[in-house]
Amino acid sequence: MRKAIESRTPGSAGSAGGSGSGNSSNKNKRRYRPGERALREIRFYQRNTDLLIRKLPFARLVREGIIYLLIEVIILTHFDLLYIY
Repeated sequence: MRKAIESRTPGSAGSAGGSGSGNSSNKNKRRYRPGERALREIRFYQRNTDLLIRKLPFARLVREGIIYLLIEVIILTHFDLLYIY
């Protein structure tokens, strides 16, 4: 029953001829409170076990970030050692 209700478009619930003021689509449109849809998406993705980013591209991204940070650390420690001497 619920699927049949959800699958209907807002305009299909009115008369077949389509006569009227045109406010029937606004009347049936669901209005969410601010943040309600965002919270629903958060709950959905927390329950979901599918990966949003594929493993290999994510691994490449992490590896690139680690290499960048290591280079920064090596350069900074080199200059610090030169400053100490």
